Amino acid sequence: MFDAYWSDPHFGHRLLIEKKYRPFDSVQAMNRALVYNYNRHITNDMTVAWLGDCFFTTMPVACDIMKALNGRKFLIWGGHDKTFSAMLRMGFCGVTQTMDVRLAGVTCTLCHFPHTGTPKHDTEEVDERFPELRPHRKRGQVLIHGHTHRTQKVKDRTINVSVDAWDFRPAMRGEIEQLVEGMRIE
Repeated sequence: MFDAYWSDPHFGHRLLIEKKYRPFDSVQAMNRALVYNYNRHITNDMTVAWLGDCFFTTMPVACDIMKALNGRKFLIWGGHDKTFSAMLRMGFCGVTQTMDVRLAGVTCTLCHFPHTGTPKHDTEEVDERFPELRPHRKRGQVLIHGHTHRTQKVKDRTINVSVDAWDFRPAMRGEIEQLVEGMRIE
């Protein structure tokens, strides 16, 4: 269904630059790099699952960025995203909170949030927010998520598709399938 996955681009988010969580000199440089890296991997005939926390900017700027990005974009809603209807107006072809897909013969749940609170930005500060939105573990399934901004791609039966883990580019379906195939699924 999806050709690629990415999460947490945080277009326009100054705090990520000010706190040096990302290696860019300015928000503009980060935005340009994200658009470039996205379009370098995504063509107009592809569909990308965005796993939330997309924009920290005005609606007109967000709409302009969406128009500059290739392909169809489907949103798995994150805690910093606007309402479903606002995200559809930005240009997403669909919005939901979770979704199950099959990758490498395994059912994978797409959700912005990991199962439990995890350290964020490669620090020991644990993010326990949004407990009611976190998915329950399901036997034999893999969780594909964002939210943490960690650089670690795989932990247990979870795959982090935050742009921070993928060199600020989308994770391609084949790469995700390889990670799923390498997991011990019970």
